[in-house]
Amino acid sequence: MLNHNAKINTYMVMIALTFLIFTTGCQEPYLNTNLNANEHIPVFNGLLTNIDKLNTFKLTYAAPYTQQQTEGIAGAIITIEDQNNRLIQLKESGNGVYKLPNGSADFSPENEYIATIILADGSVIKSEPIFWNDTLPLANVFFDFNIKTSLVKNSAGEYINVNQEGIFVKFKLQQPKTETVYYRVNADYYVHSQKWISRVGEYIIHEPHYDIVYEIRYDTLYDIYEGFSNVDFPVTGELFPYIEYDQSDLTVSALFLPADNECRNFSNYTEDNFIEWLIPIDLYHTSEQVHNYYSNVAKQLGASGQIFDPIPDQIIGNMHNETDPSEPVLGLFDVVSVNRKYLQIYVYESLGYRSYQSKTLSDTVIKQGWYPNQFYVDTVFIDSLPVNN
Repeated sequence: MLNHNAKINTYMVMIALTFLIFTTGCQEPYLNTNLNANEHIPVFNGLLTNIDKLNTFKLTYAAPYTQQQTEGIAGAIITIEDQNNRLIQLKESGNGVYKLPNGSADFSPENEYIATIILADGSVIKSEPIFWNDTLPLANVFFDFNIKTSLVKNSAGEYINVNQEGIFVKFKLQQPKTETVYYRVNADYYVHSQKWISRVGEYIIHEPHYDIVYEIRYDTLYDIYEGFSNVDFPVTGELFPYIEYDQSDLTVSALFLPADNECRNFSNYTEDNFIEWLIPIDLYHTSEQVHNYYSNVAKQLGASGQIFDPIPDQIIGNMHNETDPSEPVLGLFDVVSVNRKYLQIYVYESLGYRSYQSKTLSDTVIKQGWYPNQFYVDTVFIDSLPVNN
Protein backbone atom coordinates (compact mmCIF):
# COMPACT_ATOMS: atom_id res chain seq x y z
CA MET A 1 0.00 0.00 0.00
CA LEU A 2 1.40 3.43 -0.94
CA ASN A 3 1.55 6.03 1.80
CA HIS A 4 0.10 9.52 1.33
CA ASN A 5 3.35 11.15 0.14
CA ALA A 6 4.06 8.31 -2.26
CA LYS A 7 0.59 8.74 -3.76
CA ILE A 8 1.20 12.46 -4.25
CA ASN A 9 4.51 11.75 -5.97
CA THR A 10 2.83 9.14 -8.15
CA TYR A 11 0.21 11.65 -9.27
CA MET A 12 2.98 14.16 -9.99
CA VAL A 13 4.63 11.71 -12.37
CA MET A 14 1.27 11.09 -14.08
CA ILE A 15 0.65 14.81 -14.54
CA ALA A 16 4.21 15.53 -15.65
CA LEU A 17 4.32 12.87 -18.30
CA THR A 18 0.87 13.83 -19.55
CA PHE A 19 2.17 17.39 -19.93
CA LEU A 20 5.19 16.12 -21.88
CA ILE A 21 2.86 14.74 -24.55
CA PHE A 22 2.31 18.33 -25.69
CA THR A 23 5.91 19.52 -25.32
CA THR A 24 7.92 16.83 -27.10
CA GLY A 25 8.04 15.66 -30.71
CA CYS A 26 7.46 12.05 -29.68
CA GLN A 27 4.92 11.46 -26.92
CA GLU A 28 5.70 9.63 -23.69
CA PRO A 29 3.53 7.07 -21.90
CA TYR A 30 2.76 8.14 -18.40
CA LEU A 31 1.12 5.79 -15.94
CA ASN A 32 2.17 2.98 -13.65
CA THR A 33 0.45 2.72 -10.28
CA ASN A 34 3.76 2.01 -8.52
CA LEU A 35 5.74 4.92 -9.92
CA ASN A 36 7.29 7.44 -7.55
CA ALA A 37 8.55 10.84 -8.66
CA ASN A 38 11.60 10.53 -6.42
CA GLU A 39 12.89 7.53 -8.37
CA HIS A 40 15.18 7.86 -11.38
CA ILE A 41 12.87 6.30 -13.95
CA PRO A 42 14.30 6.27 -17.50
CA VAL A 43 12.10 7.68 -20.25
CA PHE A 44 12.99 7.04 -23.91
CA ASN A 45 11.39 8.96 -26.77
CA GLY A 46 12.32 7.50 -30.13
CA LEU A 47 10.90 8.41 -33.52
CA LEU A 48 12.46 6.96 -36.68
CA THR A 49 11.07 8.23 -39.99
CA ASN A 50 11.97 8.66 -43.64
CA ILE A 51 12.35 12.43 -43.05
CA ASP A 52 15.66 13.00 -41.32
CA LYS A 53 14.75 16.26 -39.58
CA LEU A 54 11.79 14.57 -37.87
CA ASN A 55 13.92 11.84 -36.31
CA THR A 56 13.93 12.23 -32.53
CA PHE A 57 15.80 10.24 -29.90
CA LYS A 58 15.82 11.51 -26.33
CA LEU A 59 16.69 9.74 -23.09
CA THR A 60 15.71 11.45 -19.84
CA TYR A 61 14.54 10.76 -16.32
CA ALA A 62 10.86 11.16 -15.49
CA ALA A 63 10.21 14.37 -13.59
CA PRO A 64 7.36 15.62 -11.35
CA TYR A 65 5.07 18.36 -12.54
CA THR A 66 6.78 20.95 -10.30
CA GLN A 67 10.11 20.40 -12.08
CA GLN A 68 10.36 22.62 -15.15
CA GLN A 69 13.16 20.78 -16.91
CA THR A 70 13.91 17.11 -17.44
CA GLU A 71 17.30 15.61 -16.69
CA GLY A 72 18.99 14.07 -19.69
CA ILE A 73 20.72 10.71 -19.29
CA ALA A 74 24.31 10.78 -20.53
CA GLY A 75 26.71 7.99 -21.35
CA ALA A 76 24.14 5.54 -22.73
CA ILE A 77 24.72 3.33 -25.74
CA ILE A 78 21.67 3.44 -28.01
CA THR A 79 21.40 1.26 -31.08
CA ILE A 80 18.71 0.56 -33.68
CA GLU A 81 18.66 -2.84 -35.31
CA ASP A 82 16.56 -4.20 -38.15
CA GLN A 83 15.37 -7.74 -38.81
CA ASN A 84 18.44 -8.38 -40.99
CA ASN A 85 20.74 -7.65 -38.01
CA ARG A 86 21.90 -4.34 -39.47
CA LEU A 87 22.78 -2.18 -36.49
CA ILE A 88 23.51 1.53 -36.15
CA GLN A 89 24.66 3.24 -32.96
CA LEU A 90 23.35 6.72 -32.25
CA LYS A 91 25.68 9.59 -31.40
CA GLU A 92 25.24 11.47 -28.15
CA SER A 93 24.85 15.23 -28.63
CA GLY A 94 24.15 16.39 -25.06
CA ASN A 95 21.22 16.88 -22.67
CA GLY A 96 19.92 13.38 -23.30
CA VAL A 97 19.62 13.89 -27.07
CA TYR A 98 21.01 11.20 -29.39
CA LYS A 99 21.19 11.38 -33.18
CA LEU A 100 21.64 9.10 -36.16
CA PRO A 101 25.17 9.42 -37.57
CA ASN A 102 24.05 9.37 -41.21
CA GLY A 103 20.39 10.29 -41.08
CA SER A 104 17.94 7.49 -41.86
CA ALA A 105 19.42 6.55 -45.24
CA ASP A 106 20.42 3.10 -43.99
CA PHE A 107 16.87 2.30 -42.93
CA SER A 108 13.87 1.60 -45.12
CA PRO A 109 10.19 0.63 -44.82
CA GLU A 110 8.87 -2.92 -44.90
CA ASN A 111 11.32 -3.94 -42.16
CA GLU A 112 11.10 -4.51 -38.42
CA TYR A 113 13.16 -2.45 -35.96
CA ILE A 114 14.20 -2.67 -32.30
CA ALA A 115 15.77 0.07 -30.15
CA THR A 116 18.24 -1.06 -27.48
CA ILE A 117 19.57 1.19 -24.71
CA ILE A 118 22.48 0.24 -22.47
CA LEU A 119 22.67 2.60 -19.50
CA ALA A 120 25.94 3.52 -17.77
CA ASP A 121 25.20 1.01 -14.96
CA GLY A 122 24.88 -1.80 -17.52
CA SER A 123 21.09 -2.04 -17.45
CA VAL A 124 19.58 -2.95 -20.81
CA ILE A 125 16.33 -1.36 -22.00
CA LYS A 126 14.65 -2.59 -25.16
CA SER A 127 11.65 -1.75 -27.27
CA GLU A 128 9.20 -4.20 -28.71
CA PRO A 129 9.75 -4.88 -32.43
CA ILE A 130 8.08 -2.23 -34.58
CA PHE A 131 7.25 -2.80 -38.25
CA TRP A 132 7.91 0.13 -40.58
CA ASN A 133 4.92 0.52 -42.92
CA ASP A 134 5.24 2.20 -46.29
CA THR A 135 4.10 5.76 -46.99
CA LEU A 136 0.39 6.57 -47.18
CA PRO A 137 -0.78 8.71 -50.11
CA LEU A 138 -1.54 12.31 -49.16
CA ALA A 139 -3.52 14.17 -51.78
CA ASN A 140 -6.02 16.98 -52.14
CA VAL A 141 -4.80 19.18 -49.30
CA PHE A 142 -7.13 22.16 -48.89
CA PHE A 143 -8.72 24.55 -46.37
CA ASP A 144 -12.24 25.42 -45.34
CA PHE A 145 -13.28 28.65 -43.59
CA ASN A 146 -15.91 27.70 -41.05
CA ILE A 147 -16.94 27.80 -37.40
CA LYS A 148 -15.36 25.64 -34.72
CA THR A 149 -17.57 24.78 -31.75
CA SER A 150 -15.82 23.86 -28.50
CA LEU A 151 -17.18 22.66 -25.18
CA VAL A 152 -15.77 25.00 -22.51
CA LYS A 153 -16.22 25.03 -18.76
CA ASN A 154 -17.23 28.48 -17.48
CA SER A 155 -16.58 30.07 -14.07
CA ALA A 156 -19.79 28.52 -12.71
CA GLY A 157 -18.57 25.03 -13.57
CA GLU A 158 -21.05 24.66 -16.42
CA TYR A 159 -20.12 23.39 -19.89
CA ILE A 160 -21.11 25.75 -22.68
CA ASN A 161 -20.56 25.80 -26.45
CA VAL A 162 -18.14 28.46 -27.71
CA ASN A 163 -18.03 29.27 -31.42
CA GLN A 164 -14.92 30.55 -33.16
CA GLU A 165 -14.41 31.48 -36.81
CA GLY A 166 -11.33 30.24 -38.56
CA ILE A 167 -9.60 28.08 -41.11
CA PHE A 168 -9.71 24.28 -41.04
CA VAL A 169 -6.75 22.70 -42.81
CA LYS A 170 -7.87 19.38 -44.28
CA PHE A 171 -6.82 16.56 -46.57
CA LYS A 172 -8.30 13.36 -47.96
CA LEU A 173 -7.17 9.79 -47.45
CA GLN A 174 -7.64 6.92 -49.85
CA GLN A 175 -9.79 3.85 -49.34
CA PRO A 176 -7.55 0.99 -48.04
CA LYS A 177 -7.52 -2.03 -50.32
CA THR A 178 -6.29 -5.06 -48.38
CA GLU A 179 -4.99 -4.09 -44.93
CA THR A 180 -6.16 -1.94 -42.03
CA VAL A 181 -4.45 1.45 -42.03
CA TYR A 182 -3.45 3.22 -38.80
CA TYR A 183 -2.47 6.84 -39.13
CA ARG A 184 -1.50 9.91 -37.14
CA VAL A 185 -1.49 13.51 -38.33
CA ASN A 186 0.59 16.45 -37.22
CA ALA A 187 0.40 19.99 -38.60
CA ASP A 188 2.48 22.81 -37.18
CA TYR A 189 2.60 26.14 -38.98
CA TYR A 190 4.73 29.14 -39.86
CA VAL A 191 3.61 32.76 -40.06
CA HIS A 192 5.19 34.80 -42.84
CA SER A 193 5.04 38.56 -42.27
CA GLN A 194 6.92 41.64 -43.49
CA LYS A 195 8.30 44.69 -41.72
CA TRP A 196 10.20 47.81 -42.74
CA ILE A 197 13.19 48.69 -40.57
CA SER A 198 14.68 52.18 -40.89
CA ARG A 199 18.10 53.34 -39.77
CA VAL A 200 19.32 56.91 -39.96
CA GLY A 201 22.95 57.98 -40.04
CA GLU A 202 25.06 60.99 -40.93
CA TYR A 203 28.12 61.54 -43.05
CA ILE A 204 30.26 64.60 -43.81
CA ILE A 205 32.10 65.58 -46.98
CA HIS A 206 35.11 67.75 -46.22
CA GLU A 207 35.80 70.60 -48.63
CA PRO A 208 38.65 73.17 -48.41
CA HIS A 209 36.48 75.94 -46.95
CA TYR A 210 33.40 74.14 -45.59
CA ASP A 211 32.01 70.73 -44.60
CA ILE A 212 28.85 69.41 -46.20
CA VAL A 213 26.60 67.41 -43.84
CA TYR A 214 24.24 64.77 -45.22
CA GLU A 215 21.67 62.56 -43.56
CA ILE A 216 21.59 59.00 -44.88
CA ARG A 217 18.55 56.79 -44.42
CA TYR A 218 18.57 53.01 -44.83
CA ASP A 219 15.15 51.37 -45.33
CA THR A 220 15.06 47.56 -45.40
CA LEU A 221 12.00 45.38 -45.95
CA TYR A 222 12.39 42.08 -44.10
CA ASP A 223 10.53 38.81 -44.65
CA ILE A 224 9.94 37.30 -41.22
CA TYR A 225 9.24 33.59 -40.72
CA GLU A 226 8.08 32.45 -37.27
CA GLY A 227 7.32 28.82 -36.42
CA PHE A 228 4.52 27.76 -34.09
CA SER A 229 3.63 24.35 -32.67
CA ASN A 230 0.13 22.95 -32.92
CA VAL A 231 -0.89 22.51 -29.27
CA ASP A 232 -3.78 20.18 -30.07
CA PHE A 233 -3.29 16.47 -29.51
CA PRO A 234 -2.30 14.66 -32.74
CA VAL A 235 -5.22 13.44 -34.84
CA THR A 236 -5.29 9.63 -34.98
CA GLY A 237 -7.44 7.22 -36.93
CA GLU A 238 -7.87 3.83 -38.51
CA LEU A 239 -9.39 2.68 -41.80
CA PHE A 240 -10.61 -0.84 -42.50
CA PRO A 241 -10.54 -2.42 -45.98
CA TYR A 242 -13.90 -4.14 -45.49
CA ILE A 243 -15.71 -0.81 -44.95
CA GLU A 244 -16.60 1.31 -47.96
CA TYR A 245 -16.03 4.87 -46.78
CA ASP A 246 -17.65 7.91 -48.31
CA GLN A 247 -15.62 11.05 -49.00
CA SER A 248 -16.54 12.74 -45.73
CA ASP A 249 -15.21 9.77 -43.77
CA LEU A 250 -11.91 10.00 -45.63
CA THR A 251 -11.57 13.74 -44.98
CA VAL A 252 -9.32 14.61 -42.01
CA SER A 253 -9.02 18.00 -40.32
CA ALA A 254 -5.37 18.45 -39.36
CA LEU A 255 -5.30 21.99 -37.95
CA PHE A 256 -7.57 24.87 -36.97
CA LEU A 257 -6.36 28.46 -37.28
CA PRO A 258 -8.56 31.18 -35.74
CA ALA A 259 -8.96 33.77 -38.46
CA ASP A 260 -10.80 36.96 -39.41
CA ASN A 261 -13.45 36.54 -42.08
CA GLU A 262 -12.56 40.00 -43.46
CA CYS A 263 -8.90 38.89 -43.88
CA ARG A 264 -7.64 42.00 -42.09
CA ASN A 265 -7.06 41.27 -38.40
CA PHE A 266 -4.02 39.05 -37.76
CA SER A 267 -3.06 40.44 -34.36
CA ASN A 268 -3.13 36.93 -32.86
CA TYR A 269 -0.25 35.95 -35.13
CA THR A 270 1.88 39.02 -35.77
CA GLU A 271 2.11 42.76 -35.16
CA ASP A 272 3.69 43.23 -38.57
CA ASN A 273 2.20 43.01 -42.06
CA PHE A 274 0.75 39.51 -42.42
CA ILE A 275 1.54 37.72 -45.68
CA GLU A 276 0.62 34.05 -45.31
CA TRP A 277 0.56 30.85 -43.31
CA LEU A 278 2.88 28.03 -44.38
CA ILE A 279 1.71 24.70 -43.01
CA PRO A 280 3.70 21.45 -43.19
CA ILE A 281 1.20 18.59 -42.94
CA ASP A 282 2.67 15.26 -41.83
CA LEU A 283 0.74 12.04 -42.37
CA TYR A 284 2.25 9.19 -40.30
CA HIS A 285 1.59 5.58 -41.28
CA THR A 286 1.97 3.94 -37.87
CA SER A 287 1.37 0.57 -36.20
CA GLU A 288 -1.69 -0.71 -34.39
CA GLN A 289 0.18 -0.75 -31.08
CA VAL A 290 1.28 2.89 -31.29
CA HIS A 291 -2.13 3.94 -32.64
CA ASN A 292 -3.82 2.37 -29.62
CA TYR A 293 -1.42 4.14 -27.29
CA TYR A 294 -2.21 7.56 -28.76
CA SER A 295 -5.94 6.81 -28.82
CA ASN A 296 -6.00 5.80 -25.15
CA VAL A 297 -4.07 8.91 -24.12
CA ALA A 298 -6.41 11.12 -26.17
CA LYS A 299 -9.49 9.59 -24.51
CA GLN A 300 -8.15 10.28 -21.03
CA LEU A 301 -6.94 13.81 -21.82
CA GLY A 302 -10.26 14.61 -23.49
CA ALA A 303 -12.36 13.59 -20.50
CA SER A 304 -14.49 16.52 -19.32
CA GLY A 305 -15.46 15.26 -15.88
CA GLN A 306 -18.76 13.72 -16.87
CA ILE A 307 -20.11 10.50 -15.41
CA PHE A 308 -19.62 8.51 -18.62
CA ASP A 309 -16.10 9.74 -19.33
CA PRO A 310 -13.38 7.07 -19.83
CA ILE A 311 -12.13 5.64 -16.56
CA PRO A 312 -8.41 6.42 -16.06
CA ASP A 313 -6.44 3.30 -16.82
CA GLN A 314 -2.81 2.28 -17.09
CA ILE A 315 -1.30 3.42 -20.37
CA ILE A 316 1.97 1.82 -21.32
CA GLY A 317 4.47 2.29 -24.11
CA ASN A 318 6.58 -0.38 -25.75
CA MET A 319 9.79 -0.15 -23.69
CA HIS A 320 10.89 -2.63 -21.01
CA ASN A 321 13.88 -3.26 -18.76
CA GLU A 322 15.44 -6.46 -20.05
CA THR A 323 17.97 -6.68 -17.19
CA ASP A 324 15.35 -6.39 -14.45
CA PRO A 325 11.73 -6.59 -15.71
CA SER A 326 10.48 -5.38 -12.31
CA GLU A 327 12.16 -2.00 -12.80
CA PRO A 328 9.84 0.63 -14.29
CA VAL A 329 10.65 2.10 -17.70
CA LEU A 330 8.65 4.70 -19.61
CA GLY A 331 8.79 5.49 -23.27
CA LEU A 332 7.73 4.87 -26.80
CA PHE A 333 9.78 3.85 -29.83
CA ASP A 334 7.87 4.54 -33.03
CA VAL A 335 8.93 3.79 -36.60
CA VAL A 336 6.80 5.46 -39.24
CA SER A 337 6.67 6.54 -42.85
CA VAL A 338 5.78 10.22 -43.18
CA ASN A 339 4.22 11.85 -46.22
CA ARG A 340 4.68 15.60 -45.96
CA LYS A 341 3.06 18.35 -47.99
CA TYR A 342 2.92 22.10 -47.47
CA LEU A 343 -0.20 24.23 -47.72
CA GLN A 344 0.32 27.92 -48.37
CA ILE A 345 -2.65 30.08 -47.29
CA TYR A 346 -2.43 33.77 -48.18
CA VAL A 347 -4.61 36.85 -48.57
CA TYR A 348 -5.58 37.79 -52.11
CA GLU A 349 -6.98 41.26 -52.83
CA SER A 350 -8.84 42.32 -55.97
CA LEU A 351 -10.98 45.44 -56.49
CA GLY A 352 -10.88 46.10 -52.74
CA TYR A 353 -12.19 42.65 -51.85
CA ARG A 354 -9.96 40.37 -49.79
CA SER A 355 -10.15 36.59 -49.60
CA TYR A 356 -8.10 33.61 -48.50
CA GLN A 357 -6.44 31.58 -51.24
CA SER A 358 -4.13 28.57 -51.09
CA LYS A 359 -1.48 26.60 -52.95
CA THR A 360 -0.18 23.10 -52.28
CA LEU A 361 3.58 22.62 -52.28
CA SER A 362 5.11 19.15 -52.48
CA ASP A 363 8.32 20.27 -50.83
CA THR A 364 10.00 23.46 -49.70
CA VAL A 365 12.52 24.73 -47.18
CA ILE A 366 11.31 26.97 -44.38
CA LYS A 367 13.74 28.43 -41.87
CA GLN A 368 12.77 30.78 -39.09
CA GLY A 369 14.40 34.18 -39.15
CA TRP A 370 14.54 37.61 -40.76
CA TYR A 371 15.52 37.86 -44.43
CA PRO A 372 16.06 41.14 -46.33
CA ASN A 373 13.71 41.51 -49.27
CA GLN A 374 14.18 45.10 -50.48
CA PHE A 375 16.73 47.77 -49.63
CA TYR A 376 16.59 51.54 -50.21
CA VAL A 377 19.13 54.26 -49.43
CA ASP A 378 18.22 57.98 -49.42
CA THR A 379 20.50 60.94 -48.73
CA VAL A 380 19.33 64.40 -47.72
CA PHE A 381 21.43 67.55 -47.55
CA ILE A 382 21.42 68.92 -43.99
CA ASP A 383 23.87 71.80 -43.76
CA SER A 384 27.23 73.24 -44.85
CA LEU A 385 29.56 74.31 -42.09
CA PRO A 386 32.43 76.79 -42.56
CA VAL A 387 35.87 75.44 -41.84
CA ASN A 388 38.01 77.54 -39.52
CA ASN A 389 41.47 77.63 -41.07
